[in-house]
Amino acid sequence: MIIEKQVVLNACLFPKISWFQKAVRFENVLLSEEEKYRKENHPNRYSIAAAGGRIELTVPLSGGRNQKSKMNKLVIANDLWKRKHWQTIQSSYGKAPYYLYYADAIHEVIFSNTKEFSDLCLKSIQVMGKEMKLKTKFSITHEIAGVSLIDNTETPIYPQVFSDRNAFQKDLSVIDLLFNTGPDSLNYL
Repeated sequence: MIIEKQVVLNACLFPKISWFQKAVRFENVLLSEEEKYRKENHPNRYSIAAAGGRIELTVPLSGGRNQKSKMNKLVIANDLWKRKHWQTIQSSYGKAPYYLYYADAIHEVIFSNTKEFSDLCLKSIQVMGKEMKLKTKFSITHEIAGVSLIDNTETPIYPQVFSDRNAFQKDLSVIDLLFNTGPDSLNYL
């Protein structure tokens, strides 16, 4: 599956499936701390599927959403978001086929004592990579991201928890793929 040696990508929390589709092609993925926070990239937001459709979960950052700080300067504003995120994940995926296998790992990321946002991003990416058994290594760099995350990659169609109520929700956080496909996640990437 690994095709190339190394790439620099933007750091984000619980990345989209398309982010991992890019990352899986590389031996080493370096997460850029030098990128400036841009709210249009939503690095502090991730999407999951719920009974009513797509839900966006956001981690609050000190300085608000209009800041121009580099990623390595971003600090998580408070811990109030943790309980809401976890309850939303539990209610959305509690009946997913692989929830019991991966819930503890995701809970550990969310409730970690990490205050620096880039560290939380790295932790979430490393845990997701480990749980999907990726051979890719993830680390932080001071380089600027060299690959655009906007491309024409198609999200694979896979069974989702609320497929009986909602149309397929594409390019959600990789959390969705992991809870719904478990050990087959890598095959979908």
